[in-house]
Amino acid sequence: MSNIKKEDITLTLGLFLVVGSIFASILFHYYFWYSFYVVGASMFFGSINYKRKSKSAFAYFLEGKWKIFFGIYLLGVLFGIVVDVIYGRGIGDLWYYPHLQGISDFIFPVFFYYPFGGLQVYEIFYFCKSIFAKKVSQKKKFSFKNKTKNVIISSTIIISILGLTIPIANYFLNKNLYANTLMTVIMIFTIFSVDAVLYKLKKESIFLEFLQGNKLMILTMLTSWILAVLLTEVPNTFSWEWIYYHIPFTQFEFLHINILIFTIGWFWLVYIPVGYLDLIKHVFKLKEAYVLRLRKR
Repeated sequence: MSNIKKEDITLTLGLFLVVGSIFASILFHYYFWYSFYVVGASMFFGSINYKRKSKSAFAYFLEGKWKIFFGIYLLGVLFGIVVDVIYGRGIGDLWYYPHLQGISDFIFPVFFYYPFGGLQVYEIFYFCKSIFAKKVSQKKKFSFKNKTKNVIISSTIIISILGLTIPIANYFLNKNLYANTLMTVIMIFTIFSVDAVLYKLKKESIFLEFLQGNKLMILTMLTSWILAVLLTEVPNTFSWEWIYYHIPFTQFEFLHINILIFTIGWFWLVYIPVGYLDLIKHVFKLKEAYVLRLRKR
């Protein structure tokens, strides 16, 4: 037993939770499957990334850096409050949880779905990137000039700020009219909002790499998006732990999932958490570097 590594235990337990929860939803229509899934997927993909020495946020847990990991979790809770409680359901009225009543309608989404949901897509993204990194070139087909890059990034940030403020203004000043349509349009234009902030902090921009034809980034983005959708939305169609409604523009479905949710919705639900967690990790690193400088004085 002493030779068993912590990451092997979390990998095995994570795989058990992922497989068990998905089968519970598909075979038994168990509508509380998702909390088990997101915790398990975070552990499973995070453990693989840790073993492969790939980029990972779950590594903080495995390395015993509890304050940082708990800080990431709390910021994930905040993310859940903003995205789910305020914008998604409060303003946009785009989905609901038919089996959650009372306080559980707040607790499960905020404390499980979003912090661990964000963590699992982050780990899936960097798992996919590490798989392709040895086989696919990062070479870009072309490169934007710095001025062009700054225009794209600055425009993205401005649109994102408007995206946060316009729905609130519409809610209070315009009786929340056409809120679902407004929220859907804003979602499309804010997919890479956090990524733009990271670029301003001198970090790699997923969006710019994609636009410049980086094959590794394109393949990683597409694969992680498809994997996240298949592991999340498809099992949900058997138990309906959450249901989307008031989705504007189209009712066309693929695999019983509204096509806008399948595409734009999950582009957002993958790339926003990836950027958000990279931003959090960057801030923690800056804080650690600052503390080290103070100690050396």
